[in-house]
Amino acid sequence: MKNLIKPRWKAWSTAFVVVIAFAGQSVAMGPGGKSSHHPGNFAGGIVLGEPTGLSGKLWTDSEHAIDMGLAFSVNDYVLFFADYLMHYPGGFGHSSEFISRVNPYVGVGAVMAFSSSKKYNNTFFGTSSNSVGLGVRVPLGAEWRPSDGRIGVFAEFVPGISVTPATAMLIWGGVGIRYYF
Repeated sequence: MKNLIKPRWKAWSTAFVVVIAFAGQSVAMGPGGKSSHHPGNFAGGIVLGEPTGLSGKLWTDSEHAIDMGLAFSVNDYVLFFADYLMHYPGGFGHSSEFISRVNPYVGVGAVMAFSSSKKYNNTFFGTSSNSVGLGVRVPLGAEWRPSDGRIGVFAEFVPGISVTPATAMLIWGGVGIRYYF
């Protein structure tokens, strides 16, 4: 069974890279295939916490973004998530330059988890022997971007619920950093 996770992990990590590359190309090319790249629309990086993994973010306009990730959990599963985020620039006020650059956000998204563990007694899969699970996430967080805008440092708290194969409350969170292209 252990050998089954390696091909799945390779397939999902390859799929994640393809999605990231496509999203980056979509930002760089405007209508008619003409370049309309504005540095800073797409970011890639890491998130540390539960779960830990790769993180990507694509801004659709000045207040909305799509967040995605490929990560692993300490509960023996790999997951892919995608969220639609709404940002509130200046939501913490403008008392200092630093505070004015910290933007809170809230969102809603989906998560798909994969496991080949024989434990089958964790928060996402419960006691089910299924190896694929689905759930819903509600990320609440804040991101700081310095004046040059090339990096973003974020922290988030993500409550959610696994829908299948078991229904359970999920509590995730982490801190991360992304580089904007």
